[in-house]
This record gives sequence, structure tokens and C-alpha cells, in this order.
Amino acid sequence: MQALLRSMLAAHKVARIRVFDAAEAAFQSMLNEPPHLIIADWKMKPVSGYQLLRAIRHKDVAPLCTVPVVMISGHATRGLVEQAYAAGAHSFLVKPIAPAVLHRAMMRVLGDKRAFQLDGDALVIDGVAEKLAASGEKTTRAKKPGIKEQQSTLADAVKYGSLNAGGAK
Repeated sequence: MQALLRSMLAAHKVARIRVFDAAEAAFQSMLNEPPHLIIADWKMKPVSGYQLLRAIRHKDVAPLCTVPVVMISGHATRGLVEQAYAAGAHSFLVKPIAPAVLHRAMMRVLGDKRAFQLDGDALVIDGVAEKLAASGEKTTRAKKPGIKEQQSTLADAVKYGSLNAGGAK
């Protein structure tokens, strides 16, 4: 999946593409040099895409916390998509992803001018919670891990190199 996404991005003249096999390495790199856009797979182990998104959206990791995030998954359900948007994702794409769909999503996300608002210790996109509530469906939200828990999970992954077998795609 990484190779396919990289080739799609290169075909659309994306100048600098960085790919990581492990969420902890990506997170550390993004803290040092925030990207313009993050594309992350929802299903990673042991740090899930949700955990990575929550770590990125924590208010204490500025300016990284305001970088647009596109989540991808091959097994999307309505609840999972709503959970991603409630956690601060700008877009959610379902695999397999066509190059034109990826390009439209990137252009839409990079042009998104919605503001962020603080929800506890995390930033979320303004108005998303209201839209999810107005959809008439109950949003399934997992308990938000605290920053200490997120940092601990990422630190453990770094220490043990445990994401090398199932990293971000």
C-alpha cells in the first residue's frame, strides 16, 4: 500500500514524500519537522491509526496538532469513520483508493479552512461533533487516551521496535 500511495502522490507532482513503517518513527519525525499533510492507515499495531491521530491532535504538540490528516482503511464502518472525524481527521478514504480520489481528497483537505477547537486536551475540527450529532446516529467514540498514555505507547513502541512488522501503510 505504501508503494501504491507513493506512486500516486508522485504522479500528482507531490514534491516531498516521506514514508514510515512505524508510527513512533513517523510521530518523532513529524514533531521535528511537521509535514503539510499526513496520510495514515487506521489499522496499525501496536499503535493504531486512532492512537496516532489522537497523539497528533494533542494541544501540546503544536504546530503538528493542526496538520491535516487523511485516514485510510480497508475495513471502514460508519462507526469507525465517525470515530475518525470526531478525533480530528479531515478526511477518510476506503481502500482500494483510486488516484483521482486521492488527489481530490488531498486538494479538498489542503484547502480546508475550518478552524480547530479544543475538546479536552485535543484539537478537533470545529463543527464536526454537531454534524455527527445531527446525522441522527449515535457516534461511537472510544475512551480518549490521555497524553501520558499516548506518549507511553509510542515510547514503548520506540523502545522495543515493535511496529516494524505491522507499520503504517
